[in-house]
Amino acid sequence: MRSLLTLLLLSTVAFAEAPKTHDITIGEHTFTLPVGFVIEKVTDSTRVPRPVNACLGKDGELYVTDSSGSNAKPADQLKNPTHRVLKLESSKKNGTYDKVSVFADKLSFLQGILVQKDWVLVSTPPTIQKLTD
Repeated sequence: MRSLLTLLLLSTVAFAEAPKTHDITIGEHTFTLPVGFVIEKVTDSTRVPRPVNACLGKDGELYVTDSSGSNAKPADQLKNPTHRVLKLESSKKNGTYDKVSVFADKLSFLQGILVQKDWVLVSTPPTIQKLTD
C-alpha cells in the first residue's frame, strides 16, 4: 500500500510541474522549444533555397551559407564548386529579411560560417576561408 501511495504522489508531482517545452507551428512544420524560447520565420525559400548555416553580422544583416543542391561526387564538386554565401538585409529593420545579395560564390562543402567585423570565415573542407567585402 505504501508503494502505491508513493507512486500516486510522484505522479501528482509530475503532473503539477509546469511544462518544460512548447510547440510552435510555422507553415507545415511544428517545432518543440524550451519554455521561454521563440522561433520566427525571417525569410523564405525564394530568397534562400537551401540554407545550411547562418550567422548575424555587426549591423543585423544575416549571412547564410546556401547549398546548390549538387549531388555530384566530391572530387567533381572540388573542381567545380557551386555553393555560395548570401547576405540578407532587412530594409525596414524589423527582423524580416527582404533583400538578398550574393556575398561569395563558387565555394565547396559549406560546413560553417562566422562573421567578425569586416570579414567572414567559411568552413569549406579541406580549407577555412576568410572572405572580405
